[in-house]
Amino acid sequence: MIDPTTVVSARRPRRPLERNPIWFFILGASFVGCAVASFSYLATYPSLRRLAGGLVQFALLLFTMWAPFVFAVALRAPSQQWIAAAKVHASLYVAFVAVLSLKGRSLGSDFLTMLYFILVIELSLLLIAIEKAPSGARELERAPWLGIGLTVALLGGWACGSLFWSVIARL
Repeated sequence: MIDPTTVVSARRPRRPLERNPIWFFILGASFVGCAVASFSYLATYPSLRRLAGGLVQFALLLFTMWAPFVFAVALRAPSQQWIAAAKVHASLYVAFVAVLSLKGRSLGSDFLTMLYFILVIELSLLLIAIEKAPSGARELERAPWLGIGLTVALLGGWACGSLFWSVIARL
């Protein structure tokens, strides 16, 4: 006979998208946004060249200004929110450096070396913050793959936008 006071959990483990589907839509929007931005840039390249250079400089300045703040707080008081913010910052910076390094002919090798050095420091600080955090604060419960997923979505969107432009340009 079964004892009614015994509680048995027969729930199956849920996959990440079943937990919170909003992350899937955020990553999809990031992918589409990068694809549209890269296609638009390439489609109007001669006229937007100066504006794109200004945007790259502004993005580098923004990354440089926010990195010490985000990582200092993530190291000092590691919580889910600050580790997630550090992961998002690192994902954006990885995508930024990857796209700039593919355009490396027009950039100096010293500049790219400096960007990669900053990237190594940033990823090292992220790993230290994750290790310092209590076990409950290491991962966002609903988006444990936030950093990698965002990086893949950004780089994939950039690549798809570029490929779509090259297909359209040949027509």
